[in-house]
Amino acid sequence: MSTENDSGSQNTSQETLVPPSQNEQQSSPLDQGQSSQATAPTEKETGTEKTETSPAPETKAAQTVSNPLEIKHEADDAKKAEGQDGEKQEAKEDAAPENYADFKAPEGVELNSAVVDSFKGIAKKLNLSQEKAQAVIDEITPVMVAQQVEFINKVSGQWLEKAKKDPEIGGSNYDASIQRAIKVRDRFGKGADGNYDADIAELFSLPVGSHPGFIKFLARVGAAISEDTPPKGRVSGAITPQDIYG
Repeated sequence: MSTENDSGSQNTSQETLVPPSQNEQQSSPLDQGQSSQATAPTEKETGTEKTETSPAPETKAAQTVSNPLEIKHEADDAKKAEGQDGEKQEAKEDAAPENYADFKAPEGVELNSAVVDSFKGIAKKLNLSQEKAQAVIDEITPVMVAQQVEFINKVSGQWLEKAKKDPEIGGSNYDASIQRAIKVRDRFGKGADGNYDADIAELFSLPVGSHPGFIKFLARVGAAISEDTPPKGRVSGAITPQDIYG
C-alpha cells in the first residue's frame, strides 16, 4: 500500500512538473505584448517587408591618383609644356604693356594729350592690352567729337539769339549792324592781293563770329569809318603846310 502511494505521489508530482500545452497557457496582462510578438507573423513571413530608404551619400569629387610606375611619353610632356607656354604667351600679349604706345586718332581728329594720359592710367588699371585700348579710342572718339560739335553749335546759337535781341545791334538794327561788321571784315581782312588773310579767315570761321560783343565791336568800327570826310586840300596849286597839318 505504501509503495503504491509513493508511486502515485511520484506520478502526481511528475504531472505537476509538466508545463501546460501552448493552448492551455493563460496569458498575463503583462505578458500580452510578449506573447503577441511571439505569435504575430513577421514581415518577412507575410512578404511585406518594409524597407527604409536612407539618404544617398554625398558624392565627392574623384581625386586623381598619380601612378608612380606610369610610363610617360616625352612627346606628350613636350606638347603639354608647349601648350602651357602658348597660353602664358597669349595671356602676356593680352595684358597691359609696361608703357602704352601712342594711340592713333581718327582722321581729322586731334587727341588731347592730357586726356590721353588720363586714359592710359585707366587702361592700365583695367589691364587692357595695346590693341584693346586702341579699340576703346576708336569707339569713343567719334562720340566725343559729336558731343563737342553739338555743344559748340548750341552755344553759338545762344550767342546769335542774344545779338538779335540786343538793344544796340539787334531788333530792327540787326541787318545794318551785320553789314557794317562785314564792311570792316572786307576792308581790313584782305591783303594787297585782294585775298583774305589766312589767320583772319580762320578767326571769322570760329563760333566767336556769333558772339554779340564781337558783332557789336565790328559794327561800331564800321559806323565810324562810314563817316569819313574827304581830306582837305586844293584842287590845283602847290601843297602847303596847311594842307598837311590842317
